[in-house]
Amino acid sequence: MKRFKVTPEIKGLLYSYKKKTVFIQAYPPDTEYHIDSYWDGGSKTTYTLINLLGSCSFPTPEKSSKGYPGNYYKLRPGEILLSTGFFCGKPATAGFAFREDDKEAVFRLLGNPEEEDSK
Repeated sequence: MKRFKVTPEIKGLLYSYKKKTVFIQAYPPDTEYHIDSYWDGGSKTTYTLINLLGSCSFPTPEKSSKGYPGNYYKLRPGEILLSTGFFCGKPATAGFAFREDDKEAVFRLLGNPEEEDSK
């Protein structure tokens, strides 16, 4: 995933987000995403689906522990998979994943964020 600078539109979706960057990545339409969410004592990733209207978000299925085969999800047109959570007890960098054919609409929704300079 590539890092992009947070825009006011991204802040509107992630109102309590304090970091200056997010991950954004387009994937082929047939990609399946592993969406299990569990707490291992210091890290947890939570997945939420957002439609291209920027509303009607809903959480994905959750498992209580790792070791299950897992839940996989294939995005439908117009859906964005948002990943948030904690890594080593600190807020993790948020990530937006979506279908390649939705890229233009997703970037409009996210305020056309600029890619962060590579260091």
